[in-house]
Amino acid sequence: MGELERIALAAMLALLFLLFTWFCYHRHGWRPRRKAVSGNLVIAYASQSGRSHALAEQCWRGFEGRASLINVNQLSPQTLSQTRQLLIFASTYGEGEAPDNGALFEKNLAKQSNAEWNFASTEYAVIALGDSYYTDFCAYGYRVHSVLERLEARPLAQCITLDASKPEQEQAALLQVQRLVHSMGGNFIADSAEHNLIPERHTVSLLKRKRLNPKSPGAPLYHLQLTSAPDLSYSAGDIAEVFPRHNQRTCQQQLAQLGLSETAVISVQEKTYNAIEWLATRQWPLPDKPADIAPEKWLAELPEVAPRQYTIANAFDCANLQLVVRQQVNQQGELGLASGWLTEHMQLDEKLEISVLDNQEFHTPPPAQPLILIGNGSGIAGLRAHWQQRARTGGEPVWLLYGERDPHSDKPFADECAELKAQGVLQQIDLVYSRNGEHSQYVQDRLLQRGELLQQWLQNDACIYVCGSRVGMGQGVHSALQSLLGEERLQQLQADGRYRRDVY
Repeated sequence: MGELERIALAAMLALLFLLFTWFCYHRHGWRPRRKAVSGNLVIAYASQSGRSHALAEQCWRGFEGRASLINVNQLSPQTLSQTRQLLIFASTYGEGEAPDNGALFEKNLAKQSNAEWNFASTEYAVIALGDSYYTDFCAYGYRVHSVLERLEARPLAQCITLDASKPEQEQAALLQVQRLVHSMGGNFIADSAEHNLIPERHTVSLLKRKRLNPKSPGAPLYHLQLTSAPDLSYSAGDIAEVFPRHNQRTCQQQLAQLGLSETAVISVQEKTYNAIEWLATRQWPLPDKPADIAPEKWLAELPEVAPRQYTIANAFDCANLQLVVRQQVNQQGELGLASGWLTEHMQLDEKLEISVLDNQEFHTPPPAQPLILIGNGSGIAGLRAHWQQRARTGGEPVWLLYGERDPHSDKPFADECAELKAQGVLQQIDLVYSRNGEHSQYVQDRLLQRGELLQQWLQNDACIYVCGSRVGMGQGVHSALQSLLGEERLQQLQADGRYRRDVY
């Protein structure tokens, strides 16, 4: 090959790499938020895992450029007083709490009084998303509806609630939303919205499983590699919903008590299933079977087991999707349904069903912004996806601040971190351990010690991403940031999308 040919080949390869990087970033990277625009119609969302955001975006598209789409924290009293019609899609998070991109709005609005602000010219409706399995069903949505009503805004409808535990009720509520949007001159199709709430399922299988913390004093932590599917796409920060199965032995015991064989036929909506396959996917504990109903018919009416959510542990890869799963144990000493199945009962090459939630609020920021990753335990899943995405696209460096229990046995992805530090992707790594003798610390303790460095990174336009346990770590890190930055500056970082959390 001559010199000119080598130069041409090198140029072509460089161009292909740039095109691949562009594709990865624009398909699987951060998406800029739409800025608040006061006007006749505003659609706002408060969303922790993407469901409310997806519905709000569908609604916004139905108005064909006649509406503004923002998150709820971008709603100021001034904007509200100038808005003729307002639709809010509001999820409830944790124990009746507001999602991160709706908490500041609630706090600010609660301070207003009827004398100071009059929203009588604003019509509004709140579409509240929740799950009646939890005590505080749609609590945040109800609170937002009430405070707007107190400030004399005019409700277009009573608070519309969508219940994730009751698909039929959810469908009826979506039809209410459809009628409401149509009455406002927009287009919203309930069946399409249902697809946003119930994303497409994909069948994958277990490729590899490895314990990340052998001999740890903490609960076992596992790294799982799953096959991908041809049409399965995701971004760093997205959430995998896994549909777990009860183990075969337990199902056999239940069927024996019912007097049914494993191959007994269960008929559901013109489809048939083996009894053991059907029972493995049903919600437990099982209620008492009425004496006057056949066991096959009774089993057919059992609801499906609820999916479990796990932050995806890798940047997009067309070959495999990865998870990090901590074993959970109940009060009887039994493994939790999903964690026990994924880490112990499931066999290699066994199939499972998953769906992906598009968690736009936690996608990787642009390469031009440095990235501070803070987390603990299984939260390393989300952190890893982001550092892999940054390694893929290039850009400003990453600072990793991660906490675990034991410095000798709790070192997940240590080799990968060391390699990326040598490459300059992970510029700063702070590892802290809660069981390390006189050196014991939590991540929030180390963060307080790194206050000066934090200020330097933020001056360079860094983003802070937190992933891990909400109680303890998430609360502690938030308090540390309040101490270091002040409440007002932290709220501004959150409003600017530079402080984001995936805590559970």
